[in-house]
Amino acid sequence: MSIIHKALKKAEETKEKDKKARIWVFGGRGGKDIGLWVAALGAAALAAVFAVYIYPALKPQAREAKVIPARAVPAPTPVKSAAVLLEEAVRDISLLKYAGAEKLLREALAVEPENPSLHNHLGLSLKGQGRLKEAVSEYEKAIELKADYHVAMNNLAVVMEAEGRKDRAEAMYKKALSLNPQYPEAHLNYALLLESAKRPFEAKAHYRAFLGLSTDEEAKALVRKRLR
Repeated sequence: MSIIHKALKKAEETKEKDKKARIWVFGGRGGKDIGLWVAALGAAALAAVFAVYIYPALKPQAREAKVIPARAVPAPTPVKSAAVLLEEAVRDISLLKYAGAEKLLREALAVEPENPSLHNHLGLSLKGQGRLKEAVSEYEKAIELKADYHVAMNNLAVVMEAEGRKDRAEAMYKKALSLNPQYPEAHLNYALLLESAKRPFEAKAHYRAFLGLSTDEEAKALVRKRLR
């Protein structure tokens, strides 16, 4: 056999051995082991894909949401009624706290702008601060809203007298007393105007009317001294 034929035969034999080896690897026991490894690797790859891409998409979004603490809502500040504000203002006026009374009354007027009593008491608080023109405007507004408001008329007359408008003041006192002859404060104020105008007899009549109607014992004691 020539050297060439031997080489070809040897190559053929080597080819057959490689073929059998490949058949044994992929078809025999070793083939089974490789198949298991391939299957395991495939399962691992699928698990990784599921963990990275699919599972996060299936998770409830609530787990990712940030928990925002609830903010405390302050309780609404109770709004005082105009009646309560007026009551507080009257107390302040009695204590000569005129600026405080004015603030309360303006707050009340924001609620009830057409309330004549609020305008009348605002006039008192303004007069107490020496703001006579503003006080006149408030008294006039009170009378405009309530035509028979004899209390506001008396208060208006007092300011008019302080401004030197005595004729207008006298007319206003008379009007207040025509609406309510039993109003002691108007009798007293009118008596003081008449006394300053050198009309003592008329003044005495109104002083006596005041003594018969008033319950203010301190004021009555002062009037009795004037009548002596």
